[in-house]
Amino acid sequence: LSGDARTQFKRNGGTYTLRNAYDAELKSSWLVGDRPGIGFEDAPTVQTWENTVEIIAQIRCAPLDPNAGATRTNPDPVPTRTNPPASDPSTLPRLKTATLRIAPSHIQTVNGFRCPTKLQLYGFIETNRRMRGKVIFVGPAYLSAPKDFDFDGAKTMNHRGTYDLRWGANAQGTLAQGASTPSRQDLTFKFNVVNGRGRLVKTVEESIRVTCE
Repeated sequence: LSGDARTQFKRNGGTYTLRNAYDAELKSSWLVGDRPGIGFEDAPTVQTWENTVEIIAQIRCAPLDPNAGATRTNPDPVPTRTNPPASDPSTLPRLKTATLRIAPSHIQTVNGFRCPTKLQLYGFIETNRRMRGKVIFVGPAYLSAPKDFDFDGAKTMNHRGTYDLRWGANAQGTLAQGASTPSRQDLTFKFNVVNGRGRLVKTVEESIRVTCE
């Protein structure tokens, strides 16, 4: 169809008759004897009747566009959205965030200086959806024991580690002028998140300066 006929078909649909859609075959058979009853004098004969019947199909087309051919003077305004829809959790990354915080602790006197002898490492992760894996702290000549996690949805977890500070000739620090003991140490740590396949998905790096007094 084309032109007005096509427009009308899209608006109203239509019904069409399809001849010879199916052929039905009918067959009937029966026995014929010379007389009824038991003990025929002659063997009965078989007679058969056959015929083929055409079955017509009717095809009904629903309207494709009820507004086909109509003119519009005032189109609908484009909708505006003030509050965007919530994101589908299945499209979000599994890991939402990871943070690392470092705090000195265990103040002791070392060669006349009051120095922290430990660092407390605080790791935090939050997931958007199901995720499993491991978290681990990495520092100067330091690797914490990994901690496993297996979340069935959006959850959070805290992980804590301890790093022992050494003061002296073998310390990872900077010597102050005129002093035999390092008065400060500049250290960098990482908090790594690994997924269930062993792939590193997030690294959070944090540096700290630890000072003796």
